[in-house]
Amino acid sequence: MTIKINTFGNFDIKLDDESILKKSKRNNKNLELLKYFITYYNKKLVPEDIIESLWPDSDFIDPKNALRTQIFRLRKGLESVGLINSEETKHYFDIIFENGFYIFDPGDSCTIDFVQFEEKVKEADSLRVDNPEKAKKAYLEAIDIYKGEFLAENPYSEWAFLFRSRYHRIFVQSVLRLFELLKENNEYLDIIDIYERVVNYEPFEESFHVYFLDALIELHEYKNALNHYNYITARLYKEMSVRPTPELKAIYRKITAGSEDDPEKNLTQISYTIINEDVINGALFCEPDYFKAIYNFERRKILRSGDKEFLGLISIIETGSNCSDKDIDVAKNILHEILARFLRKGDVFSWWNKSRVVVLLTDIAEENLQNIGNRINEEFKKRLLTPQISLEISFQPVGAKESFIQ
Repeated sequence: MTIKINTFGNFDIKLDDESILKKSKRNNKNLELLKYFITYYNKKLVPEDIIESLWPDSDFIDPKNALRTQIFRLRKGLESVGLINSEETKHYFDIIFENGFYIFDPGDSCTIDFVQFEEKVKEADSLRVDNPEKAKKAYLEAIDIYKGEFLAENPYSEWAFLFRSRYHRIFVQSVLRLFELLKENNEYLDIIDIYERVVNYEPFEESFHVYFLDALIELHEYKNALNHYNYITARLYKEMSVRPTPELKAIYRKITAGSEDDPEKNLTQISYTIINEDVINGALFCEPDYFKAIYNFERRKILRSGDKEFLGLISIIETGSNCSDKDIDVAKNILHEILARFLRKGDVFSWWNKSRVVVLLTDIAEENLQNIGNRINEEFKKRLLTPQISLEISFQPVGAKESFIQ
């Protein structure tokens, strides 16, 4: 029987790969106490420190007795799911009180993810110079263990903050060291693959994007590189009011320099070269393939954050039989200009086909969608001189089962 404790991302305890927490009733105080003990496993803990860390605002008449009661309840809860040591089992959890200290012993059959994570990182660091291939393997194993922030379900627990910051720093540092080893051997496809795995955990870690963009450039994927540069700089500005750093600006210059002779250089690249790169105005326009990548990125992100984002579909409709191809082209140009002007920084749009545009709206309340649709429609009617052409606009939440772009 093996016990696995997961603290990265969603906290869980698994007995022979089956979740114990999903089966048992959760007591918040018990669970918080257990997380604290696990974090400080095999350490001597003073009762007063435990109480101050976990329940600083509680007005206990007898704090030590209250803690003893809580630990008794925790032991009973662990006993009910077979995780506490008994006369028959000596390899599971144990909570010991000795010489005025509490000690949590996870037992010989237990593995804890943050312990494994640190061990793999130390192994990789020790091999970087003498055996880079083994170092890369160890870094990959460490990165696979990290499933998100340490005790992500406890964002406001002050006692967990230092540990969360520490493991976040180690994770970012390990990814960057792995990227550097891969770059030394020109393993750019591996950089892209790893980037796509880690960016969901750290979407605004600029260094990750720099390595990713550099890999795309080395593979001569200038269009994708420019699309991603546009997207991430817009997102950094919208979410954090951060303008492109010197490192990102240098990457942009490499993109434009490398794509000068590219026969597939498109209008997005040309237009972006003309404008001042320090200015990020309006929505991002991109190709359909890249829109899909952005959409999937945002869809995965909101699964964790719970934010509301919406997908819009705008169709150009011919209501008469006298429309020429030129009329349709004029209507498309007008709609494109309206979207570029009226949508906000951080929004994204793309021509899905010859007559339809898809729009990704971020950080918006559902009640404002109707106003956005009306505004686009009114501006379109005002500027278009062909009454036989109109717009049909609809919206749905990102992640809807019947998505516009599936």
